[in-house]
Amino acid sequence: MVSNPIQYVLFPYTILSERKSRHLSVLLPCLSVLQVIRPPAVPNRLREQVTGWPVVTEPEQIEAIKRCLKGYQQFAAVHGENSVLASLSLDQISRDFAETRFRIQTQLKKNDADESENWETLLLEAAIFLELARDLDEKEAELEASLTHIDNLEGKFREILGISDEEDRDDAAETLSPPLRAEQSYLSFMLPKRIESWLRLFFNRMPEACPTLVTTAEQVLEELFEPVRAEYERTGRTFEPSRIVLGSFPALDDLPPEDFLSLLGNPEASGLVTSYWRCLESVLLSPHDLSATEQMSQAADTLQDYLHHYRKEAGRPEGAEIQMEVVFDSELRWSTLRKYCERAGKSEQLVETSCPDDLVKILVCQL
Repeated sequence: MVSNPIQYVLFPYTILSERKSRHLSVLLPCLSVLQVIRPPAVPNRLREQVTGWPVVTEPEQIEAIKRCLKGYQQFAAVHGENSVLASLSLDQISRDFAETRFRIQTQLKKNDADESENWETLLLEAAIFLELARDLDEKEAELEASLTHIDNLEGKFREILGISDEEDRDDAAETLSPPLRAEQSYLSFMLPKRIESWLRLFFNRMPEACPTLVTTAEQVLEELFEPVRAEYERTGRTFEPSRIVLGSFPALDDLPPEDFLSLLGNPEASGLVTSYWRCLESVLLSPHDLSATEQMSQAADTLQDYLHHYRKEAGRPEGAEIQMEVVFDSELRWSTLRKYCERAGKSEQLVETSCPDDLVKILVCQL
C-alpha cells in the first residue's frame, strides 16, 4: 500500500459486485462507499481496502430513517418486491417514490416544517431512496451472478460436446439457447434521482479534501455533465470534457479465487500495482502535467503486460479488457454538483462544507 492523500469514492452507487470489487482492488489503493445505515458489503479480503463513508451521524436521524425504511420494506414485501424479479416492478417503485417526501413528513409530523426542518426531510428522503435502491441493486446483482454462473456452465457443456471452434460455438449457441447475460439495466434506473440523493447526502458530510469520484458506468457521466453541457450550448460552445487514458488491463473476473489471491500476494505484482497507484495519484493531482501522464502510461503498460502474462501462466485465454480514464472539465466544480441538490429545495438549505471549489475529477472504470 502507498500513503495516498486522495480519497476515492464510489459514485453514485452503494454496492460493488464481486467482479467490480476484484478489478477496483487492483486499480485503486482504497475506495470509500457512501454509507447510510448499512456498512458496505465487501469480501473479507477487501475490508481494509474498501470502507464505508457514513453520511448520516445524528442518532435521531438514523432512527427516523430506520423507521421510515421499515415501513417501505413492509409495503414492498406485501406487493412482492422481495422477489428476484424486482426489476419487473420498477414502474411501481417509481410511483411510490413520488410520494416519498409526503410520507416522511407525515411520519415525522413535520408538515409545517420550517426551512431547516425541510432540509432534514430532504436528507431523510435521499437516505431512504438510496437504501431502497441498494435493496434493488443487491437483488439484481444476485441475479447477475446466477446468470454468469449458468453462462459458465453452458461453456463447459459446449466443451463436453466438442464445440471448440468459434464459428461452431456461435452456431451452437443459437441452437442450444440464447445467451443468458444480465444487462445491468438496473444501474440506470432513476439515475438522476440516484445522483441527486447521493450528492445531497455526501454534501451533508464531505471529507476535508476534495475526493475523486469513481464510477463504472458511462451513463453516469452523461447525466452528471448535463447542466454543464446545457450551459455550453446556451453560449454557442461545444462541450468536450478532458479525458486522460489511465490504462487498459485484462479482466480478472474469470480467475479462480485461489489464483486471484495468489496474484494479490505476489511481491512482483504488488510492486507494479503500487507503482501504478503512485502514478495515478500524480496524474490526479496534476492532470495537465505531461511528465505525469507519460509516467502513468509506462506504469500502466508494464502492469498490463504482467497481468497478460499472469493470465497466460494460469491457463486463461485472452478475454475482455478493463479501461480506465479520468474525466474532468474546467466548469465542472463542486459548486456545479450542488445544483443537483437544489432541484427539490433552496440552495441555502445545503449544509456548508469546508471543501474548496476544486475541479471535480471522475475516474471511469469500464468494467
